[in-house]
Amino acid sequence: MFALIRQWFNYGWWYVIWLGKNPKNERRVCVIQSHTPNLQRHKIGILSLVPSVKEVTLSRFAGLAAMNEEAIQNKRQYAKRHDYDLHLVEAETTLERPAPWSKLKRLAQVLPSYDWLLYLDGDALVANADLDLELCGYIDDRYDIIMAQDWGGYNTGVFLIKNSNFSLSFLHQMYDAATTYNLARKEPWYNHAMPFEYEQRALHFFTRSKTWTKKGQKIPQYYDKADAKNIRSHIKVLPQCAINSYLVRPRFHYDTKHSNAQFAQGDFIVHLAGHKANNKAILFRYALDHIAAQSQSSISKQTSTCGNLVSLPNLKPINPALLEKETQPRGRHKRHLSHHLLHSPHNFLNSSSSPQLRKAKKRKEKKRNTNPIPSEDEKMDENITLFLFR
Repeated sequence: MFALIRQWFNYGWWYVIWLGKNPKNERRVCVIQSHTPNLQRHKIGILSLVPSVKEVTLSRFAGLAAMNEEAIQNKRQYAKRHDYDLHLVEAETTLERPAPWSKLKRLAQVLPSYDWLLYLDGDALVANADLDLELCGYIDDRYDIIMAQDWGGYNTGVFLIKNSNFSLSFLHQMYDAATTYNLARKEPWYNHAMPFEYEQRALHFFTRSKTWTKKGQKIPQYYDKADAKNIRSHIKVLPQCAINSYLVRPRFHYDTKHSNAQFAQGDFIVHLAGHKANNKAILFRYALDHIAAQSQSSISKQTSTCGNLVSLPNLKPINPALLEKETQPRGRHKRHLSHHLLHSPHNFLNSSSSPQLRKAKKRKEKKRNTNPIPSEDEKMDENITLFLFR
């Protein structure tokens, strides 16, 4: 009886029911800024932190223990598909640091052997195995860290990190912050002052994120604003749909701000961030059966696609909702977006199949025909006429 009551109050079951009945996310594209690609192929590896044998044997991990091997197989299939090396490193728990902090130490050990490393949490699954990190524009050598932000800021569950002096130094700096600034301290549930958990605290601490600094003197603060700005300049932020989609957003209602957070078919990664214990086990089972299974079945096609990802050059920040609507919004946003899509050298929309873009092109051609650009002789004749009749 008690088991039935506990199951009733597990929100994971209700989320699974909602996911089954809720229409699929209708997001068509996930837009990122493109850059000049480096024609030289990079050596890329994948690193994932797996729970230790001791942790797996604990009762609170029993629900996830049976799924760990399936999650590892999901990552292994993706790495094999693109000839990436996969490193499965065991989490290390010490007196000063819980297990998730060890990802920083492991990354610093493995990173020197590669140009770039893709880090994936154990609860992050590859949802689009056909996506190539280089061909789809993820690798950007202008930055040292590439990750996504959710409504709370940076999320360290999925990110790319470059082999550079800055990256190695920053990994050690964050790892040492657990003891230097007491960021790994345990807090009781009734007095949870510090936001986030584990090593994610260190990233928000050193970058002085809004979520961290608004806590004020209640928690340790990093007061070197110049260094914090410099650290932020080394981090490239991608939309969540590009690299760190969430299976379930924390809000059931649709809003523009979080429209790119929820997973949609074609996204690269689905991540079960923030869920715990039995709830995570329920959602993890759903993700393995309905998302990861489809990803593995597509590997046999041997085709490399970018899914929903669209890379546009020199793109100014645009509301993602503009690309999701059937019709473009009115006013200056419509002119800006239609002009960019029509004249971009990497045009991803066929103007012949988009009535809005056809109309924009016709208006521009009509304006050019009604107001032709005068030639140099016409300009000279006009100047002479003005001079004679002045």
